[in-house]
Amino acid sequence: MGCFGSCGAAQIVGGTISDAKEIQDRLFSGDKVDAVISCIASRSGTPGDSWAVDCDGNVNLLDAFTGIGSPPYAV
Repeated sequence: MGCFGSCGAAQIVGGTISDAKEIQDRLFSGDKVDAVISCIASRSGTPGDSWAVDCDGNVNLLDAFTGIGSPPYAV
């Protein structure tokens, strides 16, 4: 995972969303997180890909930061 850029004070971070533990360890273990904006979407649009990315990926992201005080989350 790494920073792809920034927008003002916001930091844009990318990476895999298939592992909630990795997300928590790599994204939420350092600096304070004020908010999460999820822009993930399946590329193929097939049912399996949609469930894996649009549903399970967002659930993993939600699970990863619930332990840090649940900042605002937007999908």
